[in-house]
Amino acid sequence: MIQKIGRTCTHAKLHGFLNLNKQRLLRRLICQDYFITTCDNWLHAEWANQQVYENCARLDVDAYEKEKTRPSGGVHGLLNHLLVIKKTCHSHLMGYDSDIISPDKDLYDDFELLRNALIAEDVIMVDLVHGYSEEQMQYPITYTDQKGMSHTNNIKEILTELFLQQAQIRGAIVFALADYFTIDDLGYIQFARSQNL
Repeated sequence: MIQKIGRTCTHAKLHGFLNLNKQRLLRRLICQDYFITTCDNWLHAEWANQQVYENCARLDVDAYEKEKTRPSGGVHGLLNHLLVIKKTCHSHLMGYDSDIISPDKDLYDDFELLRNALIAEDVIMVDLVHGYSEEQMQYPITYTDQKGMSHTNNIKEILTELFLQQAQIRGAIVFALADYFTIDDLGYIQFARSQNL
């Protein structure tokens, strides 16, 4: 049984902070004409996500179920939200609109099924990024969002949005798990060391 350590997760404050910093980072990336689209960065994201999934699996059943009662759905809600974002982005890149009508849709109630679906999407995204040429990154894609609005963005922009959103959600999950235990560093340098890069 994992004992809860003394820290209260305030998701509303965390999401506000992360949203503000994501907007600042995105503006900086656009100004520098630099987008997070290299396969190396996505391999790091895949690795960091995997560490998060494994740490979520450390929660016992009671703790995981208790997380579901938080206003945001806790760890479970954040994992589902991450999967919704990945599937939606994937569908846009493949040229069709997702049938997921809400960013808060609970795609899986079972953690193992949810984790397997997330891992599968991670692998797909790494393969997609690896397969795009720099010219293809500029291709425009028109899609309909979950509010029924039509938008056009190039592949680089869609990938950058996904990269930043998954980093934001990953951070929120790590923050929530800090109520139970400490998670090792998920930064790029730690990834590089673990992979002997």
